[in-house]
Amino acid sequence: MRVIFSIIGLLLLSAFFSASEIAYSSINKVRLETMQDGKNKRASLAYYVYTHYERALATILIGNNLVNIAASTLATYLAIGLIGAKAVSASALVMTLLILIFGEITPKIIASKHSLPMALFAAPFLRILMLLFSPVLLITEPIIGLLRRRFKGEELDPEEQSEAVEEELVNLLETVEHEGIIDENRKNIISSALDFAERSVSEILIPRVDMYAIDLDDEREEILEQIQASPYTRIPMYDKSIDNIVGILYMNHFYRKIIDEPELDIRSLLKPASYLYRTTKLPLALEKLRQSQMHLGVVTDDYGGNIGIITIEDIMETLVGEIWDETDEVYDEIIRLSDKCYELDGDMSIADLIDLMDWDEDEFDFDSDTVGGWCMENSEEYPEAGYSFDYENVHVTVLAMDNLRVDRLRIDIADIEEAL
Repeated sequence: MRVIFSIIGLLLLSAFFSASEIAYSSINKVRLETMQDGKNKRASLAYYVYTHYERALATILIGNNLVNIAASTLATYLAIGLIGAKAVSASALVMTLLILIFGEITPKIIASKHSLPMALFAAPFLRILMLLFSPVLLITEPIIGLLRRRFKGEELDPEEQSEAVEEELVNLLETVEHEGIIDENRKNIISSALDFAERSVSEILIPRVDMYAIDLDDEREEILEQIQASPYTRIPMYDKSIDNIVGILYMNHFYRKIIDEPELDIRSLLKPASYLYRTTKLPLALEKLRQSQMHLGVVTDDYGGNIGIITIEDIMETLVGEIWDETDEVYDEIIRLSDKCYELDGDMSIADLIDLMDWDEDEFDFDSDTVGGWCMENSEEYPEAGYSFDYENVHVTVLAMDNLRVDRLRIDIADIEEAL
């Protein structure tokens, strides 16, 4: 009986080592760090084991192999004593199954779902074993390190690591939405937050042709009329050329001053413009505008020319959705005509189109930032209403032009069989 109890005890130890291995490889690092910052001694021990994972892993593997060998040896000894030498093969088969089921598979499944409690439970025992096995580890660690350096794959650079993590998070979001853990609105907000850091100001700016700006070279009366007609609280002011933005006029400041001094020089009321390069990422753009205490920034191209403006409101809308005010025009960027037909605004971003069509961004080999620009890139000229082309599984038709820009277009989605 003592041999049987010994085998059971060794199987439990095997389960302990297997569960510990999975627990420390899948534990939430942030949560563990938070716990060990306090007075939780087990958490501090667990954090030590986690931060010395290679040594801990070597300890776990040594311990697991020792108890598995001991269990198999005792089982063979028991079988020979009960049945004879013929039972050796049967004993090996039975112990292999027992170790797989109770010493490997079951504890690893349980530990993967309860990694933190298991890590906390195992920490003091592993710490003691790490000390006991130190002489052995002095030999095994250099060998393990040499093998890792010899056979390790190519490491990802920080940008590739970031992309890999983001892809994992996006897949996780799709899974939890599908399982009903979060609703679509919350999923969209989280997706927007993930996308936020990768988007640049050129994707969401108000294009130069749509800017409401005033030329300071105009007659004073004409300038005052344009100011009074403006629906905006901030107006870019330029001198002769719109590329030469002199400053930003704040309407509340203007009206306060002009009442007391009707002939005041408007230039004296202008605040310096904040400039952003077109590839500036949105988080950095937001920080720059906040630091300069400006709500509006001028976006420039490679040659320093003005290609549009961006506001803090525009940036925030990429995170939380449309922020409507009385100056906004009410229009639908996407009108769903049927399950396989959409009418789109020409200023809709390419990123939004790729999301809508579920295309692979890496395979979308075009340079345009908007769907209207995409249409012109395909036509290689300024298209007319009625121009159409095919891409992947969609048929695109230009519905309306606004001078030299695509105003509206329609996308018809073909079945996969039709597209082939």
